[in-house]
Amino acid sequence: MAKSTGKAGIGVTLKLSDGDSPPQFVTVGNVVSLEAGGRTLNTIDATHLASPDFYQEFIPGLKSSQAWTGTVQWDASDPTLDDSTGLAQRLEDRELTTLRIDFTDIGVNVAFEADGFITELGNLSIAAESIMTQSFGFQPSGRVRIITLTP
Repeated sequence: MAKSTGKAGIGVTLKLSDGDSPPQFVTVGNVVSLEAGGRTLNTIDATHLASPDFYQEFIPGLKSSQAWTGTVQWDASDPTLDDSTGLAQRLEDRELTTLRIDFTDIGVNVAFEADGFITELGNLSIAAESIMTQSFGFQPSGRVRIITLTP
């Protein structure tokens, strides 16, 4: 049996752009999990009265990047999460934001990078014997870029 070439996610970082040109990226603190990188091709119903065998017909429509979601360990003192400079500020200001998911620390010299909007900061999850967490959502606008990074 062949040895697995899969990678564990520990070491992957989520980075937030400062918005300058060229951008500088700062690591978002205490990220627990991420889901990102999906793509969708919409379809347009092209069925007509003579469609064969009573099946609907479709043609390709627009492509879209799926929303990114994640969970962070909530820390109000972390500038990447706070209301004045972090994800919360980007949501409140409805600011176009660049996020980068960096895989270099796990030996993969690429990153997913996208421009979009912070669309959600979920309720805090608070329990007596758990670290407080908060979910977030990010909707890319346009294509997610897969870029090569130098380690």
